[in-house]
Amino acid sequence: MGKNRFLLPALLVFFVFYLFLFPLKIKEEYVLVPESKASLKGEDQSDLVGQTGDWAFRSTGKMGYYHLTDGSFSLLEKGSRSSISDRFYMVEEESLLSLKAKSGETLASVDSKLSPVLFGDHFFLADFYQGYIREIDNQGRTLWDYTLPTLITCMDHKGDITSVGLLNGEIYLFDRTGSPFHVWSPGGSRIDVIYGIALSPNGENLGLVSGLDPQRFIYMEKKENGYRPVFHENLSESFRGPLSLRIDDSLNVVVEGTRKGLYYTPGAASLFEFPLPGDFIDSASSLEDGTLFFQSRSRAGTILSFFTETGDRIGENYFTDEPHSLTTRGNRILMTGEDEVYVLRREFH
Repeated sequence: MGKNRFLLPALLVFFVFYLFLFPLKIKEEYVLVPESKASLKGEDQSDLVGQTGDWAFRSTGKMGYYHLTDGSFSLLEKGSRSSISDRFYMVEEESLLSLKAKSGETLASVDSKLSPVLFGDHFFLADFYQGYIREIDNQGRTLWDYTLPTLITCMDHKGDITSVGLLNGEIYLFDRTGSPFHVWSPGGSRIDVIYGIALSPNGENLGLVSGLDPQRFIYMEKKENGYRPVFHENLSESFRGPLSLRIDDSLNVVVEGTRKGLYYTPGAASLFEFPLPGDFIDSASSLEDGTLFFQSRSRAGTILSFFTETGDRIGENYFTDEPHSLTTRGNRILMTGEDEVYVLRREFH
């Protein structure tokens, strides 16, 4: 008994020093913290701030900018013909299309009945039904134009490449001069039509959804002899209208699904499914930690679900507003509804 009377104090001292040298790791909790919110039912704000870092958003009846430096919003009437990017926007004013800087300064006025489409610092006018597109500069002057053989169903622009999908199932890729350098039809479906198209940020990768019966997702890479398919998979759903399709900076692709998000990463053997609690509306991803965000619609409103890249559900947030769009930048998420726009900040607690 005498030999063991010092055992307990010795063990206590040992454990105190052990925990000091090797503390237990406490699992961090991933949370979304509300940062800013604005009503989209308010009056227009004409005092746009010409500062760097503005973040464009749009909903059904409004569009505008979120100013990262002070957390303020600038709202604009969207109108029947309008488009917006992080530095410019186009609106219809007295039957003319006005190209404006985010400061509100009018750069050019164009007498046209075409629809404006902005991709960053590139400005397009299009007649989707007649298959016509025109690129203009910031003075409204035509850089190039092209008439395609049929109705335009979707388009994208990245890395000085313009991609266009058509009703007849063809895709056209144009260089910076407006010359088509790649024309291709996936085929393989009873009904050939391109429903969605997306370029990677550098323009060297292309994702598309084509055809009905079956409908397929196809991923293409730029090779020495042009763009070539490196992956394709039949989709279990059949989309009959434009759909959400995007490629992020890491070349990962998110495709719209029915009550699920479909995710592809280069080299994968199949599309990965993320089950969603509502109907898919939009998606975004975080380049910092690879988190995938999905905006879906339920009877109660908007559900924002977030997952790891391996499909583990991190959490969900609920909003009573009708969902519209979703984007990310750094550790922030900008989510637009019909009545309000929200900015959330990702944190670990």
